[in-house]
Amino acid sequence: MVHIVGAGPGAEDLITVRGLKFLKQADIVIYAGSLVNPGLLKETKQGAVIYDSAKMTLEQVMEVIEQAWKEQKEVVRLHTGDPCIYGAIREQMDAMDKFGIKYDICPGVSSFCGTAAALQMEYTLPGISQSVIITRMAGRTPVPERESIRQFASHQATMVVFLSTGMLKELSEELMAELNCETAFTIPIFGGIPVAESVVVTWIIMAVLIVAAFFLGRNLKVENVGKRQLVVETVIGGLHNFFYDMLGEAGKRYIPYMMTVGIYIAISNMIGLFGLKSPTKDVGVTGALALMSIILVEYAGIHQKGVKGFLKSFAEPIIIMLPMNILEVFIRPLSLCMRLFGNILGAFVIMELIKIVAPVLVPVPLSLYFDLFDGFIQAYVFVFLTSLFIKESIE
Repeated sequence: MVHIVGAGPGAEDLITVRGLKFLKQADIVIYAGSLVNPGLLKETKQGAVIYDSAKMTLEQVMEVIEQAWKEQKEVVRLHTGDPCIYGAIREQMDAMDKFGIKYDICPGVSSFCGTAAALQMEYTLPGISQSVIITRMAGRTPVPERESIRQFASHQATMVVFLSTGMLKELSEELMAELNCETAFTIPIFGGIPVAESVVVTWIIMAVLIVAAFFLGRNLKVENVGKRQLVVETVIGGLHNFFYDMLGEAGKRYIPYMMTVGIYIAISNMIGLFGLKSPTKDVGVTGALALMSIILVEYAGIHQKGVKGFLKSFAEPIIIMLPMNILEVFIRPLSLCMRLFGNILGAFVIMELIKIVAPVLVPVPLSLYFDLFDGFIQAYVFVFLTSLFIKESIE
């Protein structure tokens, strides 16, 4: 029997209990000498034969395994981390299948888990990222363009990059490339006014919304309404009621703005389905949205309480809170901006991974699901927090 065992991220005591049992029972151990901690070999039984696969070809490894199989000996193929992640075990399993050799896989603790533990960090933080991408830079092993660092960075998910410590400069350039907002064209006046791609896409969204409003708003009736009008009234009424429940009677004047921003963000987040770059990947766009919203929040407070009452509210509930309340004025727009920008930046990570596994049929329905869900949830979070800030300001 051949046991493909994950040795863990490095420390001798991070191998699994099952993996250690296999190692102690093995007659033959073939370990990745350039990667596996040699201290683990102290756990092997007396008389066990040990091979360093770093000095062997695949054919030589398979010769040892085939001979051990014929002699009914227990073999451990010891890999670093978890064998399923860049372990190159597929070619070994194919060879063993060819010779009819039985094998199993004992999972190990991957180095990316060990890294998070050492740094006392969590990869999946609510409101930040709920997806983790495991990838590598292209080196001796090529990486398809659809799996490039730049493509994956656009998903805004947590990214774990293996086998790339010697290419840190190239890695940082690839990651930053996704943050750059390219200039679509330049207006030839005043020395040239660059128009960003995000601005052009925003114009397209505005044009679509204007055309949609014109089409959906035609021939409206008071009685005997059609299905189109019924759907429009249901959607608009639902949105209005949602914001009214949050803002109340005093804040109903701000509902049109909240509905407009929510619809714009939702469409912006999902426009990647049509091959366009989402404007919300431009920190300038999310910053502008956040700034407009916070200005509205402060205006709402002044309108409701008057200038004197508004300034007095900074000292509530006690005067000692004055510095914190003033600081909050600057923290709120930063929070809105970076939350939206950071989350949208990694929206399609899962889909790119799925494309690797099943590039033909599976990605289509799942792409629609993930893109639509992520787009709507980020729009909801933005307008929800803005509405909450307005509600606090006018109370």
